Amino acid sequence: MATSISAPVGDKNRITKPDPQKKNEKFKTVSNKPADVELVQLMLIANGHGVKVDGKCSGGLISAIRSFQKSALGFSKPDGIVDPGGKTWAKGVGALDAKIKADADALAKRIEIVENGKRKAVEQAEFDRKEEQYRKDCLNEFTAMYNRADIWRSILYDAEKVMSGADSLAMAFAEFTVRSLNSAAKPPFNEINAACDAAHDLICLVQRPKPDWAKVNARLPRAIKLINAGYKAYDKWCNARDSTAGLIVGRLEIVRESAFFAVEMYMTARMLPKFKNPAAAHAAAAAATEAMKTSAGELGEHLAGSNVSVPGSAWKVLSNSIVAGIAGAVGGKLSAGFAGRAHKAFAAKLGPMMKTPAGKKAVDAFLTKFLDTKAAQELVTNAAKEVVGLFKPVLEKGQAPSMQEVEQAVLKSLMAPVFACAPFKSLIKFEGLADSKVAAHVTEKLTPSIRAKVVKDLSKIYDAKTVEFVVKQMRDIDGVFVKEMSQGMRDKAIETYVVSAVTASDGTSNEKQLDRLGEAALRRDRELSAGIESMLREKIEREVKAQSKK
Repeated sequence: MATSISAPVGDKNRITKPDPQKKNEKFKTVSNKPADVELVQLMLIANGHGVKVDGKCSGGLISAIRSFQKSALGFSKPDGIVDPGGKTWAKGVGALDAKIKADADALAKRIEIVENGKRKAVEQAEFDRKEEQYRKDCLNEFTAMYNRADIWRSILYDAEKVMSGADSLAMAFAEFTVRSLNSAAKPPFNEINAACDAAHDLICLVQRPKPDWAKVNARLPRAIKLINAGYKAYDKWCNARDSTAGLIVGRLEIVRESAFFAVEMYMTARMLPKFKNPAAAHAAAAAATEAMKTSAGELGEHLAGSNVSVPGSAWKVLSNSIVAGIAGAVGGKLSAGFAGRAHKAFAAKLGPMMKTPAGKKAVDAFLTKFLDTKAAQELVTNAAKEVVGLFKPVLEKGQAPSMQEVEQAVLKSLMAPVFACAPFKSLIKFEGLADSKVAAHVTEKLTPSIRAKVVKDLSKIYDAKTVEFVVKQMRDIDGVFVKEMSQGMRDKAIETYVVSAVTASDGTSNEKQLDRLGEAALRRDRELSAGIESMLREKIEREVKAQSKK
């Protein structure tokens, strides 16, 4: 059905007279109803005449009507009036109906979204882009939720490992004692596993290209509730373990006073409140117990008539005590002092292996994170065990090493396995490829979108076709731009890529994970984006001006 107006629109001083050959022909009075005026304005726009759509019949509108009548209908004396069903309306309504249909079709293809509390319709492409960004944000958030819960679970498994006697029987006894005295000190696996499963379920939902958002929104509140419950259970467990250490001393019963093993466990329990760290408490208890055990043995040998000298017995007591103390400490967390010296030793070797200034800056951040990981602790444990074995023959000969010598031996033993482990290899490879990776990310990810913005801005200032022609002529502009970047800008981009990636990592990230973190940092770098935009704008604008003069 064609669009129509209810009454004439235009010049109220009508100059056209009814056709005398048409009986009963009469013209309606020009009333310029706002709704009719708007339709006429839209009709003129659809036919290429620029007018304002405001529902008001002004002199400008009447002039536009006359211009249309003269150009489209060939009127020699256009009257500036549009009559319902008249020649002027009939000539122009076709284009209006076509535009209305086209607009309706375009609107049907748009999708309504709510953004910042306001509803708006967007194209499918924009909707897909916004949905994908939201999907990635959700994936990052849910992954972070899972990682937190998984860390709690990992610590619980470590406690179970100690309980099973994997570290030592004394450590297992201490763990058993803590749990016996306080039921709250038992690992809350049910709550933590439920939290991990809920977060993992959300990750699986949003990993799909087109997530079922109804399911995501339905399961999110429950997942958040389980994560919070998991954290409360984990925090309660930690507090229970800390508070129980003081109870152990008062309640621990020793059935056989003469059993050195029981003595060692008793001493470990008594030292827990002071040392806090069970490994440190066990180290002190092991050394003291070994001293008593060896002394008792040497005394027994003397009473039995064996040839035992005081200096020889003293060295044996000392050597066995030191070995037991070092062995007892194995498996504990790195002390701040040793970690600092290890950091310095590794940095001295790792720094020169970095190819860029950014890599050298990232070394400290990497080592700080790496030395706090389980992988680093396992390497230290193995190195300490090896050192214990190496020093025992020396100690038995009466040559007691200093603590500095023990540390240096552990560090020396650590060098080869540390630099051969996956995190170190990944960092070295990642940093070595930083220059080419940054160039690729700038060329393929950053520059194209920034170039599109520059082209859009310049098209508002200069002839759009000229701008488009210039950009097409400048082949491989994105790749050429990277080569023309100043060394300072390039170095800054590499620093952002490398340092930000290492800072955001957990010390165990592989090369691909570091690359993703570095790429994300480049996208967030406003200074880099502004520099790229400025250089592209200057380059394209210069060529556009030159082309315009031809």
